[in-house]
Amino acid sequence: IIWLNVSESGLTDQQLKPVSEFQNLEKLRLEKNPITGAGLAHLVNLKHLNAINLYKTNVTSKGLTQLKGLEQLKTVYLWQTNVDTAELKTLFNDKPDLKFVF
Repeated sequence: IIWLNVSESGLTDQQLKPVSEFQNLEKLRLEKNPITGAGLAHLVNLKHLNAINLYKTNVTSKGLTQLKGLEQLKTVYLWQTNVDTAELKTLFNDKPDLKFVF
């Protein structure tokens, strides 16, 4: 599996755990689910992940730091989240190629 769309499925943080087994995952759509940064912790080993959609989730700026180690990550979609853009710039100043879309 390289693309996974589980948007609007009521997915919880704990239910993200099995997603960590999809080692070749490149694109992940999690929008409109009640997930938080705690759920993102399950994704830290997805070395090929290059795009993640977190639109309308409960993710915060600090929760996003779970994804800092993902070298291939290029785009994070964050409309209608609890992410503070100023805080985000500070937390991810060492990743200038990472694009956050609001």
